[in-house]
Amino acid sequence: MKHHFPTYIEIDKKALLHNYKTIRSLLGEGVLLAPCVKANAYGHGLVDISLLLQEYGVDWLSVFSIAEGKILRSSKIKVPIQVLGGINTGNIKDLFLYNLIPFISSKNELQTLLLEAKRTNKHLDVVLKVDTGMSRFGVYPSEVLDILSYAGNQKLVKIISIATHFGSSDEVKDNKRFLDQFELFNDLRNKIKDKYSSIIFQCANSAATLVYPNSHFDLVRPGISIYGYFPSKYIENECRTIDLYPVLKLKSSISVIRTVKENVYISYGYSYNTTKPCKIAVVPIGYSNGLPRLLSNRFKILVNSKFVPIVGKICMNALMVDITKIGKVSVGDEVIIIGKQGVNTITAQDIAECLGTIHYEVLTNLDSHIPKVFV
Repeated sequence: MKHHFPTYIEIDKKALLHNYKTIRSLLGEGVLLAPCVKANAYGHGLVDISLLLQEYGVDWLSVFSIAEGKILRSSKIKVPIQVLGGINTGNIKDLFLYNLIPFISSKNELQTLLLEAKRTNKHLDVVLKVDTGMSRFGVYPSEVLDILSYAGNQKLVKIISIATHFGSSDEVKDNKRFLDQFELFNDLRNKIKDKYSSIIFQCANSAATLVYPNSHFDLVRPGISIYGYFPSKYIENECRTIDLYPVLKLKSSISVIRTVKENVYISYGYSYNTTKPCKIAVVPIGYSNGLPRLLSNRFKILVNSKFVPIVGKICMNALMVDITKIGKVSVGDEVIIIGKQGVNTITAQDIAECLGTIHYEVLTNLDSHIPKVFV
């Protein structure tokens, strides 16, 4: 595909469709699929990814904020959209105006929504979040029956789903924290499902969706797996028969090539000094694009299908690599920061391991203004 971007993100639509179908194949009949497209679809592009998922047949979508939901509704997204971050992430009037489904974490939040519903005479569906051990959002399990009873007497605001979120489903097998959370939520479900038979129970994130089918219940909301990554090495090892394909490639190109003498400092801070004459290439991508400065002098990227080291400090809009050993390189040649070139591959996980963090952070830190090319 022709374009004129020196640095851009390439989105593989076939990989996204493959991951969607793979995850869908793991679900029982009637289980809803509600992928997380929050945080700019994990760096992949909120609107475009959501439109593709809607085209592929997704049931619901999951965002964090009211603002994200509003953007999707304004971009021809018709499927149900649940707002995981609750009612404190934007103007609650927009929940009614754009037909969004907020998570609520208290009876007070439910009452706030009831006041707005009565003021506008508009209906709103909500999800009741239950804290089973994350100690973050949600009501305690002991509060659920009271809130359901209270909500049942209201006409304009209806609890259509009960949800929780796991804090350690991607860790070791049979870990106690995950099992405690799951059992607590499952016990709650068993107590109320007969009386509230229409309620949608949801708890499965990517790890639980891939590895714990008994957690699927009525709806799953995978995140990182839709974009082609396993949540952790443990989950990847548990899923040897499941293929996921990374959807995103981060590409740039050589903008300058210069021959540098021995004993010359490269970039800011004098952190790299040449020990012999070498060829240095400048690549127009830096920390303003979301490429962490901590990769300076520690990471390699791909040029001519070969790994070349980043030398000197990564700048706001540029980085330098040593291309001395890889043969002929020309201005304009492709550079891969995330993706495959020849037989070699760099993943967001590779970057994360270099930084001592997680691939979620690497992907979501990518600047939303980086141009995207869909192939």
